[in-house]
Amino acid sequence: MHSSSTPGRAKGSRLVGGAVTEEALDSSVSVIERRGARARAGLQQFFSPPEAAALACRVITGAEAPSDYAPFVLDPTAGDGALLASWPRERRFAVEIDPDHAGAADYTPLHGDLQRLYPLMRLAGVRFPAVVCNPPFGLDWQDPTTGRSANSAALSLRFALGLLEERGQGLLIAGRDRYYREVEPLPEAQGVWCTVDCDDLFEGTELPVTLAFLVQPANRREGETLRLGAERMGIAELAPQVIQWRRETCGQVNRFSYDDGDELREAFACVQREHDRRRSERQSSRYDVELRGGRLRCHPSAFAKLALAERGLLRQVQGLNGKAVLT
Repeated sequence: MHSSSTPGRAKGSRLVGGAVTEEALDSSVSVIERRGARARAGLQQFFSPPEAAALACRVITGAEAPSDYAPFVLDPTAGDGALLASWPRERRFAVEIDPDHAGAADYTPLHGDLQRLYPLMRLAGVRFPAVVCNPPFGLDWQDPTTGRSANSAALSLRFALGLLEERGQGLLIAGRDRYYREVEPLPEAQGVWCTVDCDDLFEGTELPVTLAFLVQPANRREGETLRLGAERMGIAELAPQVIQWRRETCGQVNRFSYDDGDELREAFACVQREHDRRRSERQSSRYDVELRGGRLRCHPSAFAKLALAERGLLRQVQGLNGKAVLT
């Protein structure tokens, strides 16, 4: 979602276009959030620069330029797909909730909310030798395995590992403070073997970030994590040093895939059909507010959410969901 070689297309905190849909606004209670007079959190769509895409591809493929033998790659929070830009077009797959991006991007898309699509992808056996993601840093998402609220960056790490092959490689980009405070202590982060701190990755924003390269924790040998730092214009030049450290601290990794990707595309198509079927059922049977089994069910429409947020009432209405009604 934070994934652009065209920074002007990044929506940031602006709720416009495809960001104003039922599914997008349902993706997190913090998508609409009053900050000051009228500002909202939005989908946090600040996209990755080409330097980050080049570093990711060089490290994961071990090559200086895109190759026909590059592994299939997934970006589960893709935006316009800029983080995939260094891969061959036919090997790019992605998940994106914003139809403005999913409908126009240069990758094979799954359109929908990753929180709902992830369990379906797991059930369908969708796995990739490479997963790269630059998710929203500070949204409240729901962990589909526990039903509990979780930070979007931390949960994206779990999703990335769940969709990564046993000997695959991945990259997670996260806000620096949040990464070291909330993400790195997680058991899943034991597969991180290199971090690169960058103060100016996103042009026009003051947001220090950390790029974390990872493998499955079981594929990580004993050894320290390589800690590097660089400015945006120089991060791609770190690739040889990072690759060498991977060879010393990680087990065997998959780099190449020779098939044509038809099986992955068919799996994507099956997941999309099931996702759309379930979404249609939810929408056809949903009211803004209803009483069911003695409890309130509050699911405001996209328009109602915007109207309630303008009046500072959205949190109160959402807080009524699930409350028992005494009769």
